[in-house]
Amino acid sequence: MNEPFRRRRVQCASPTGLHRVAYFEWGDPRNERVVVCVHGLSRCARDFDALALGLAGDFRVAAVDLELRGAGNLLGAEQSGHIESVGFDLYLRLLEEAVSEAKGETALAPIRCEMNLGMDLAVPADYIEDQNQRLTLYREISLASGAGDVARIASDLSDRFGPAPPVVSRMLDAVRLRLKAERLSIRSVSRKDDRVHMTFDPEAPLDTAGLVRFLSSRKGVLLSPSGSLVLALERGEDTLALVGRVLDAAAPSEATA
Repeated sequence: MNEPFRRRRVQCASPTGLHRVAYFEWGDPRNERVVVCVHGLSRCARDFDALALGLAGDFRVAAVDLELRGAGNLLGAEQSGHIESVGFDLYLRLLEEAVSEAKGETALAPIRCEMNLGMDLAVPADYIEDQNQRLTLYREISLASGAGDVARIASDLSDRFGPAPPVVSRMLDAVRLRLKAERLSIRSVSRKDDRVHMTFDPEAPLDTAGLVRFLSSRKGVLLSPSGSLVLALERGEDTLALVGRVLDAAAPSEATA
């Protein structure tokens, strides 16, 4: 029996940074009439089942699953004041998606890479003091679809706030890597302890020979036929640098730009 909802994930912004948000969706995804249900820390998205089913005939309904009982990564009571911001960002994303589909426009990247490298990449308050300006920046970053977008964001930051501190520069580097991973149909990149894990889509357009050459030069590599890659970080090796080298090795020549 088919379930009446769809499980989805998306990256959304709050004043504390970018967060992977899980949500359940009911109704026609092309419907421009969007309702987003947001709850407190002690609840979960499935608490909205009855309401969502009742609204699904007339609306596209998304129930956010952010917290301790759910599948998102916006955790902890210190985040509770920003739940509404994430819900509003999700609302805007769904509305934009519905409008694009109604216009017949091509959707953005078919593969959304979930990147979790265990780094604190929040923008320091002493660099951008205003919370709303930080939220706007996170949203621009989450919507970036190419290297040109990231370059524009970096230029705007420099013009408005001065030279970016190292943590902001690394955040932009991480965004560039995520975008490149998405072009290569890589579904996830994460760090667990001293290992980097990557999951490739079965149809990923990779330079297999180039990737194998790179991997053969390293120790502690596990590559499964299902498309899962695990690499051991060497002592003192930078995580972003390693991910970048893997992506460079795996990218066909036309995808390295």
